[in-house]
Amino acid sequence: MWQKHFFESVDKKAYYLNLEDPRLEGFDLTDFNKIEVIMKELYGEDGIYFFDEIQNIPKWEKFVRYIIDKKEKVVITGSNASLLSREMGTKLTGRYIQIEMFPFSFKEFLSMKKGNDSLNSFKEYLYKEGFPEFLKKENPTILNRLLSDIVMKNIAVRFNIKKIS
Repeated sequence: MWQKHFFESVDKKAYYLNLEDPRLEGFDLTDFNKIEVIMKELYGEDGIYFFDEIQNIPKWEKFVRYIIDKKEKVVITGSNASLLSREMGTKLTGRYIQIEMFPFSFKEFLSMKKGNDSLNSFKEYLYKEGFPEFLKKENPTILNRLLSDIVMKNIAVRFNIKKIS
């Protein structure tokens, strides 16, 4: 996964929390304070906070603002339309840099597949898409999940579409 590669490239300690972990069921805004204390006790001071799928926690932006205002580093990730919304700018005004992740380009696809630039390679790219997880495992369930998550959940939510069918 991206986390392992990313954390290996960071020269500071990392405090990582996956907020989709089922063991965190019921986690709320006040629990962030406990997490901050635990992470610093376990891993020491001066770490970078990484919160994955942070949109699952209501009012998460309050804790993130608190951490940023203390001049600490925070990286938040999520795949939900709420993180792409215009509201993000008002929740963390002047405190964030947004980086959107896209599927692989054809060039990146060729690099991963160690393929040649050819018509057949391009057809394969168009057929298989550029989603890294799918390209690695080639499991059709991954594409079905992505379609469901992206189109049915995120786009429908973002544009307030009531009749998804």
